Parts: sequence; C-alpha cells; structure tokens
Amino acid sequence: MKKTVSLAAIFIVLISTPVRSQLAMGKWRTHLAYNNVSEIEQSDNKVYAVSEGSLYSIDKLDRNIEFYSKITGLNGYNITRIGFDSTNKQLVIAYANGNIDIMGSGGVTNVPDLYNKQMSANKGVNHILFSRNKAYLSCNFGILALNLQKKEISDTYFIGPNASEVKVLATAVSNGNIYALTPTALYEAPVNDPFLINYQKWKTTGALPDSGVVKSIVSFAGKIFLHRGERLYFLNNDNTWSAFLPELSVSGFSTSDGIMCIYSSNSVYIADNQLNIKNIPNLSTISDAEYDTENSTYWFAANSNGVVTYKENGTSNPIKPAGPAVNMPWDMTFSGDKLFVVPGGRWSDQNHNKGKVMMYEDGNWINIYGEDIQTVTGRNPLDFLN
Repeated sequence: MKKTVSLAAIFIVLISTPVRSQLAMGKWRTHLAYNNVSEIEQSDNKVYAVSEGSLYSIDKLDRNIEFYSKITGLNGYNITRIGFDSTNKQLVIAYANGNIDIMGSGGVTNVPDLYNKQMSANKGVNHILFSRNKAYLSCNFGILALNLQKKEISDTYFIGPNASEVKVLATAVSNGNIYALTPTALYEAPVNDPFLINYQKWKTTGALPDSGVVKSIVSFAGKIFLHRGERLYFLNNDNTWSAFLPELSVSGFSTSDGIMCIYSSNSVYIADNQLNIKNIPNLSTISDAEYDTENSTYWFAANSNGVVTYKENGTSNPIKPAGPAVNMPWDMTFSGDKLFVVPGGRWSDQNHNKGKVMMYEDGNWINIYGEDIQTVTGRNPLDFLN
C-alpha cells in the first residue's frame, strides 16, 4: 500500500457543486477501501473490523456502521492488529509503525513508546493476548506487556538465549503458564512470575512437530493448539504433539466465547469445549471469527466479502461498506462532477499495481476492477495513469 508519496487512505476535499452541499467548507472526510477484511474483534455491542489497514465497526443489533480514522481521534493509519480488552471495555489498536492506540468510552489514548524507540527490528505487532489486566503484544523482537489500566508499556521480554531478540508470532495462557511461539520453538514460563523480564524464566518445551511454516498458537479446552503448515496439533502433558483433525487442510484458526473456529477451503469447523466438531459449509475464504453467544451469531472476516454473519438457523448475510476498490491512490482528477482515482505508477518506475478505476459521484463509489477489464480485453491491465 505504497506509492511515491505513501498514502494509506484517500483524503479528498470535495469541491464540486453537488457534493459541496454534503460537506461543510473546511471539513474533511475519509474515503477508505473495505474490500479485504482480515481481522475482527467484538465488544458487548459491536464488531470491529480491519480492512486494508482501515478500521470500522458494525452494531450487533441494528447493523449501523461507524468508521474510525485520524479524523475521529486515531493517531495513525495502516492498522495491522486489533484486540478487545473485555475487562476494561477498550480496543487496543496496533499500527505497522509500532504506534499503539487504546480506544474506550473516554476517547483514544496513545501509547507511542514503541513507535518512538530507535531500533532495527520491524515494529509491527504479530498478535495480541489479554490476561490479568495486561495485553501481551507479540513482536518481531520479543513481547511487550501493556498495562491496560495505566495504559502504558510496563515490561519488555527478550526471551531468546542470553536475552537476545527473537521473533514472537503469538502467545497463549494455559494451566498457569504463558506460552510464546517463535518460528523455531515454543517457550513457556509461569504466567504469575513477577520476573518474566528475566530471559532465564523462559524455557523451550521441546521440538515442534513435523515441518511447514510455523504460524500461530491458541489456548482452548485446557490445551495449547499449534498451527504449522496446513495442520493443527495439540500439546500433550509430556510436551509431545498430537495431530488434531489430520484430514483437514487448515488455513487458520481462532477462539471466541467458548468455541474454536478452524478455517479450511470454503468451510469453517467449530469445536466446543469438549472438542465436538460441527461444520459450516459453503463459506468464502475466512481469516478470523467471533461468536456472539447472546445473539447466537457467528461473525466471520470474509476478506473480499467483508464481514459475514451466520445464524444457528443457517441464514447468512454479508456486510461490506461502500468505498474505493483499494487504499492505493496514485492519481485523481475530476471530469465534470465525477472524481476518477487510479492506483497506477510511472512508466519509468512501474509499480505493477493491478489496473482499477475508482469513480465517486453523488456520494457513491463505483469501481471497475482489473479482473473484469482483463475478461473483456484479454489483457492484464497494470498501472493506470490519469
């Protein structure tokens, strides 16, 4: 999501006559793409969604959509991870550059410590875990412990040998221990130990199973589950691993409100606390899920289909806000009262962005996608220029 001048969103001053009446002079409005929902989190009455670095929420009852950006008080763009702190009723927002916001009923509190720190490691957050009034942020150098009441970073854990930096993919808490997954090992330590800052408290559990890219862990039904390659495993008491649903090709998994959702091709498999399995078939590609127990509703992050709800009676409904096709504006121009935006690149230095035409008129976006152009013309369109 970059161009010569990096833009994560389209910020437009609407000046044409028909549109001016919708926006007061001197005011700004964000126009963001919502075509790739990758992560969702739920509060008591809302489901929050991240799409191409943008954040919005859907009211669970009336399905009203609310958008969040710098205009509404956020302190960055290009959101990479979110997590809802159900104890203190606040949303933790992590940005690609290491900036952190905590959004609650009292507004937004910025925690810029990681953003301001001079370091060579990438500052992105890989995973957020909540436990004991703390948020454990898995980072590319170790783990940050965020005090959720004081809204500040309380500790940094460098868990590698001799307190070295090591990439942490995810953390989980189970049976009194906190587990940290790296690309090559699983570490554990007593979660209540006041000296977790000491790397010697963190011990490896033994060899990880089989082969494939190590991806994530979760705690569920009193066990630690691991996603590696296209398979799931659970950790036994003797620190060996056993395959779980070995017949499945797994693309991801997550837990929510007493269930574990396992994502496979066009299907989601739901495990309860007794590890009984049921299947929800005929779903598009899913990357995240939340289960709303009170309303017996599953909420799925369905990538290009936005957020999809699924009721226990089998009814489903996609919810996707209107907006431009992508958050990669290269150039834009007015033709009459219509705004045209393209995600292109200069011929001397091609960006190889798929050709798209995004048109805005009378408060509505109409997008022409490169795939549709290729179907009609037989050519692969790249880097449109106004």
